[in-house]
Amino acid sequence: MHTPEPWFMKYGDSNELFENQWPIIFSESYNIVGTEGMYGNLEIDIANARRIVACVNELAGKPEGYVKQLEQQRDELLAAIHNIGDCIEMADDGASNAGLPSNGSCRRHLEYARTIIAKAQGDV
Repeated sequence: MHTPEPWFMKYGDSNELFENQWPIIFSESYNIVGTEGMYGNLEIDIANARRIVACVNELAGKPEGYVKQLEQQRDELLAAIHNIGDCIEMADDGASNAGLPSNGSCRRHLEYARTIIAKAQGDV
């Protein structure tokens, strides 16, 4: 378990020296991390803190492994598009008569692509 979202980033809104110098990532009830000049560059620390907060908040409510699922869907879709492109090129070249994939094979690639798209859209 981790600190519940939403997370925020604050910088320079306190009388404490630390909080005036480096950004702090926090939630409504908990200071999560202070960058404490980790990279020695205030601009970089602020940019990194904002990016961390944006990523955590974007993934709020998503299951563990969500990003990995998206990567897998992307890879499957790209492979399906590649296969369909190969079929279109072969059809344009008349290559299916030369022992290359038949129209049936191309139809299977197309149906596979449609299945993956439906899965990515949450329809399956």
